[in-house]
Amino acid sequence: DLGGREGVVLFNTAGSSNGSGGAKFQIGGVITNDGGHGLSIDGNLGVFELNGATANTYTGDTTVNGGILQLRMTANNIALPTGTNLVINGGTVLQNSNQIPDSASVTINGGAWRITSTTSNGSSFQETFTNLTMTGGLFRNGASDGGPVNILGAAMLSGGTFTAVGAESGKSGSNIVVTGAMAISNGATVEIGRSGSSNLSVYNSSVTLNGGLQLTNLAGGAYTPISLDPGPSGYNGGRLVLASDVTFDGNAGNTNTVIIDAPSGTGPSGTIALNGARTFNIGDGAAAVDLAIVPAITDGTSAGGLTKTGAGTLALDGANTYTGDTTVTAGTLALGAAGSIASSPIVALNAGAVLDTTSQSFAMSGSQLFQFTVDPTGTGSAGFINAAALDITSSSVNFSPTGTLNDPAYVLAQYTGLTGNTFGSIVGAVPAGYTLDYTYNGGTQIALVAIPEPASLVLLALGGVLMVPARKRSR
Repeated sequence: DLGGREGVVLFNTAGSSNGSGGAKFQIGGVITNDGGHGLSIDGNLGVFELNGATANTYTGDTTVNGGILQLRMTANNIALPTGTNLVINGGTVLQNSNQIPDSASVTINGGAWRITSTTSNGSSFQETFTNLTMTGGLFRNGASDGGPVNILGAAMLSGGTFTAVGAESGKSGSNIVVTGAMAISNGATVEIGRSGSSNLSVYNSSVTLNGGLQLTNLAGGAYTPISLDPGPSGYNGGRLVLASDVTFDGNAGNTNTVIIDAPSGTGPSGTIALNGARTFNIGDGAAAVDLAIVPAITDGTSAGGLTKTGAGTLALDGANTYTGDTTVTAGTLALGAAGSIASSPIVALNAGAVLDTTSQSFAMSGSQLFQFTVDPTGTGSAGFINAAALDITSSSVNFSPTGTLNDPAYVLAQYTGLTGNTFGSIVGAVPAGYTLDYTYNGGTQIALVAIPEPASLVLLALGGVLMVPARKRSR
């Protein structure tokens, strides 16, 4: 009984305790009556352990400033009382499975929270809680092998490292599910470890984001907020599952591209899976490419599709295999040298939006329908392909005017080299009053060009006739 006062534990225990730090100071009874002031733990060496089978009932937050707090209660969700939260400013928190209430929020400003019993190896455990806020420090769901974690609310990461530990070979997996949004900014990083199944159709190391992903660029310098570890030979790499949309905020003063990375290894690289059609809203910063996605994007539990919005540039560097549509409504979607959207059945380019393929030789596949929206508003615009070498031989295209076209020309593509004299097939019709010019603007562009009105042709012809006698009279 704390007598209505804050519980402060200062300890410095010598000795060792099976890879968990120094010797243990254990409390197996009930901690109660703190008057709402909570429990603060500080120490340089050793372990302060809460064990036993009866729930603690103090009502304030649990704050760890140093040493090691080990949670080893024998019943679920009782080490921290219901209605309290965990704050880690320093030191380390270790635990067995399901030690804190599902309603608890966790804040990590420094130190580490490892959902495992030791700092080195051993069994992984599971945990469910509501919100995670990180301004520094480490979150790690295991030691050498990760365990399942459910975050029922949001994960707001503005510092520190969030590590989804990969599964060891043959282990069940390391899956983390975030129900709310995950926001990553200010240098915070997320690392997702490799799969533990030798079945390459199984991904059992993943982070699933059900409430969206928000990325914010730094004020300056390079930034890789998310990295997916490769697998060893015969094992998949880590996987990021997007069950909601992605928003990226660029920075007007930083010219560095933000990268979601997937380093190569001896086995398959990490991947991103889309559960359904996802929107990538990319803000425009100072970088030529605002956000680059290195890992291949695949289907998740359902066919994935990608819609690019926002004025910024999104680059896809992987050989993507998602089977839903690709739509560019604004800004630029760029394909890297090995980037591919060949499995996407429809590539829709809204007026003013750009598909940039200048990093490769690009062939418009006949198995895809390229849809160009054409808008006569103002100076007029159309969906646009910016290409280097462009092959249109087998292409299939469609035009979708938003109104009556009235401009002299609408440029659809630009190239440095063209293979094919015409589009392979046109689904529907060329807009009325227009024709396609494949060597427009000196042989560097494909454009819809207005056909002169018949009256204009008559006037031109009459002008030619009238000019003949005039020339005769001048002799």
